Amino acid sequence: MPELVDELLHVRIDPRPDPLRVRSGALWARAIPAAAAGVLCLVAILVLSPRDLGLAASGAAVWALASSAIRGHLGEFCLRMHLAAGLLALAMTQGAEAAGRFAPASALLLVADLAGRTATRSVRNSVAPMAGSVPWRFRSSYRQFALRYAGVGLGVGMLLAVLVPNPVVKVMGVACLPIALRSFGLNLLSPRSVRSLWVLVSFFHVAALAAFVPKLGPLAAAWAVVVSETMLLVGVALLIARRTGVAPFPVQSYAIGGAACLLLFALAVPGAGIWPIIVAVIGATAASVLFWPKSY
Repeated sequence: MPELVDELLHVRIDPRPDPLRVRSGALWARAIPAAAAGVLCLVAILVLSPRDLGLAASGAAVWALASSAIRGHLGEFCLRMHLAAGLLALAMTQGAEAAGRFAPASALLLVADLAGRTATRSVRNSVAPMAGSVPWRFRSSYRQFALRYAGVGLGVGMLLAVLVPNPVVKVMGVACLPIALRSFGLNLLSPRSVRSLWVLVSFFHVAALAAFVPKLGPLAAAWAVVVSETMLLVGVALLIARRTGVAPFPVQSYAIGGAACLLLFALAVPGAGIWPIIVAVIGATAASVLFWPKSY
């Protein structure tokens, strides 16, 4: 009898998820894949000519899509299609050299996606269980993480828009904000919901490329990525809000976010001039003073 009681005391029957944050490895170890991909892309861009770079990038994209199709992973196939569609569309409509000129922007998209998914991987074990066990903690943690990743994505996008002379890369920098937020939000959804969102967004992305890339070229491909990533972010936020009743940001902070996005777009659009930037800075400052949320 004492042995039976001791055994029962050491067994957890139907345990609830632990609401505390769970570490999933050192950050430097989780950042290795994104860093390695960035270095490899940079070396290829510096060493290869535009035509050779376009051929190499297109071949890598076709191989990645074929490997996903052979394994039958629909969600992974749609993700890779989203990442490679602009490059392949330019290669098929305007040739390998045009694809090579778009390759730096495509490499930025690949590295940003890999970095976002790597940095937010631990959220599935830390924030997601709170929605069912301690919803008040979920609301606070969800919004704090959303604000953190939004700040990172916005900062990276503005740096690219200011420092990089390539107009296509400037436009692709706008996508860093939705990439950072949707990478975080996708970890809070079920695999089925994630797969459905990727299928929807990838179909829209391919349709947009088919409609605009043959006439407008690389800039159209970059803006198609921005719109697709924004659609994915909106879909993720709506699904989470529908199931938990929590929006990623308080209502007051949307004014700040709108002004910040206006500033980012003004910096990224070629030939926009100085006045949109001044208006965006004034609007962001005013919104920050008037509507900055005091709590989460």
